[in-house]
Amino acid sequence: MLSTVGLWVLLVVARPLTPARVLLVVVMVACLAATLILPLSRRTFALELPSGTVWAVGLGVVALTGLGIELAARLLRRPLGGDLDPGRNSPG
Repeated sequence: MLSTVGLWVLLVVARPLTPARVLLVVVMVACLAATLILPLSRRTFALELPSGTVWAVGLGVVALTGLGIELAARLLRRPLGGDLDPGRNSPG
């Protein structure tokens, strides 16, 4: 579940979304999905899929955390990563 929150933060930091940034997020999601789906990777990282109750609670926690991340990003009125080109908004 922590990985999902990390992906949410990545999505917020990647804004404004460009094709390259969307590709980055999609590749990261695919890598996480592959890690959880493929038996070899689950054995390698000693991952066990949780029960239905744990999934439900985890999804609730992820949803609340995601809401907090989105609210923080909107209150700051800028992506959490800041501007990568500081000269872009400078006067003159």
